[in-house]
Amino acid sequence: MLRKALHLRTLVAVLLGAVMVSAVACGEDPTATPVPTNTPQPTATPEPTPTEAMMEPTAMMEPTEAPVADTQTNLGLSAQAIMDHPNFKAEWGEPQYGGTIAMRTNVPVRTGSPYRGSGNSHYVGNQMTFRDTLVMVDPWIGWSGGIQGNVAESWEVSDDQLTYTFHLRQGIKFHEKTDNHQVDMPGFGQELVCEDVAFHMNFIGSDRYWDEGGSLSSLVPGGTTWTCPDGPEGYTAQAVLDSGIPFPGILNLLSIPGVYGITNAEWLAWSLETLDVQAIRTYPEYTIHLGTGPFMPSDLTPEVVAQGVRNPNYWKEGLPFLDVFEYHTIADPATAFASFSTGKIDLMGHGSGSPYPAQVEQANRDFPELGFAPNHYFGGRAVGFNTEKPPFDDVRVRRAVNLVMDREAWKEFQNIPGTDLYAGYVPAGFFNAEGRAFDPMGHSVEEILQWDGWRQPKDDDIALAVSLMDEIYGPGERPGPFQCLSRADDTSTNACLFMGGNIQEHLGLELSLDTYDPATLSSQLNACQHTFAVTVMPGWEGTPDPYLRYRTYHSELRGARSCMGGVEPDVQSRLNNLVNEFLVELDYTARTEISKEIESIMYNEYIPAAPMEWQVLFTGYQPWVKGFDILPDQSVHTSHLKIHQRTWVAR
Repeated sequence: MLRKALHLRTLVAVLLGAVMVSAVACGEDPTATPVPTNTPQPTATPEPTPTEAMMEPTAMMEPTEAPVADTQTNLGLSAQAIMDHPNFKAEWGEPQYGGTIAMRTNVPVRTGSPYRGSGNSHYVGNQMTFRDTLVMVDPWIGWSGGIQGNVAESWEVSDDQLTYTFHLRQGIKFHEKTDNHQVDMPGFGQELVCEDVAFHMNFIGSDRYWDEGGSLSSLVPGGTTWTCPDGPEGYTAQAVLDSGIPFPGILNLLSIPGVYGITNAEWLAWSLETLDVQAIRTYPEYTIHLGTGPFMPSDLTPEVVAQGVRNPNYWKEGLPFLDVFEYHTIADPATAFASFSTGKIDLMGHGSGSPYPAQVEQANRDFPELGFAPNHYFGGRAVGFNTEKPPFDDVRVRRAVNLVMDREAWKEFQNIPGTDLYAGYVPAGFFNAEGRAFDPMGHSVEEILQWDGWRQPKDDDIALAVSLMDEIYGPGERPGPFQCLSRADDTSTNACLFMGGNIQEHLGLELSLDTYDPATLSSQLNACQHTFAVTVMPGWEGTPDPYLRYRTYHSELRGARSCMGGVEPDVQSRLNNLVNEFLVELDYTARTEISKEIESIMYNEYIPAAPMEWQVLFTGYQPWVKGFDILPDQSVHTSHLKIHQRTWVAR
């Protein structure tokens, strides 16, 4: 049956994108840097011995567990094949069907937007399971296994590396309508064809995409134009890089399961025409989401729990194994840990919802049956400056604050042994598609630790910082007091409080805490009325190309980082020119030199924030969770955010 024709407008991105960021931090009381008595102490990591009250957290919903049959399971072709996977672990045992997995998130679960970008309302963890991407990274191998086909079974790249042609699998169907669906919308049960891919991809980067809160996180530099050489009902989709400049990282971006999860073309057109701008983010009917993924949305209690159920018609025969997954909002870290340690939560730990190091230490001591996997993350915690508002429109003040930040004391406070201090690039241990360690085209750790603000001991840096402040305001005279904007969780507030201790002790600057829920915080930050705010340094990315983190500081690109208008014009001009050069320079050695120059400017002249450290995330999982593998340094594509289709439970 022919589908209703759609006008596939070319909605081309007019920017050269930005950076994907996330972070986590917390630990024990610092000893090297006293916090002023008029400032709240950073929240020390609790020793959360479960109490009777904690064992029944109000945010929890009892899992709707389906029993696992005692009879031998009849694995489908896809499921049977995974037992022959080279990374299949014998201790997992044979996969089993049925059951529920409950996962904790520390941010409010809501309907969310399927096309907002990489950072939907609850880390897109559940939505990633609703929609498939063209290509993927194997969650049991990671980047070292290279890019593999998913909805696209094969692809070719033109000789000039500007055109990508994808051949779609035939017979893939969008979710069928069920009793859960209360909205009369198009697309149910239709076959995925080229027009779905083209319409979805051409939407990314359009004006409406930005109106919907779309982020720069995963946009291809310069944008792409997608067409259907064999017609909209065909199975060939073609992308052309609009910039005319090769970008080898495009396949990495297309494998990221956030914004690049394919929606139905008629459904997407209907939602854009029917719903008000950003209405879908809090739409009351959660099952409005439509895709081809292994799970379907089933139920939502806003800010409490979101639930997805198995897609009985999933195109990968025999998958998924689970019947149900649940994302529970449990903001309090002690309550979350109690829920996990008493078996009410099966999985916890993603981004700022990671268990604290002290909690992991306690679990290893008191609950040895629980599993924890560390994952070196791709972002650095920092306290950022609004360069458009005094006093941080003066780079000398930004530099002074950066100078007194004691990274070693923060690292000790965080209680993360082995965490290296990096300035702004992918940390060591990242592996590329060839399985070798990736050189991030930046300065070595040894070089960075010689920079102002990174040196130990801190005496010279502190003296320099005081002289800069005296030069501006006079001895003993200081601006302020100031507020530090933070999300209302320990992960974020500790960064503000620790910074407050540093600048109070060494610079005489008073800093208080101003906390918000995530949505309100975003509005506050976008308004650029703050002075300090918890942020991250550019570094978390879906593809190992430094351009993706540098471009967000290019002032002439749409979507550039806000509140940076106060940077000195000559510094901004030099940075813009270098970022432009970096994009078009394809020689690796030459790119490395440009990258190092950009990095040096960012951290020593531009100074958008005072960086702290790279994060180590911990994922906790119950012993009955099987097929859930956490690969070091590859959390985006493995098990950091989503319940992938190979996961099962064996209680």
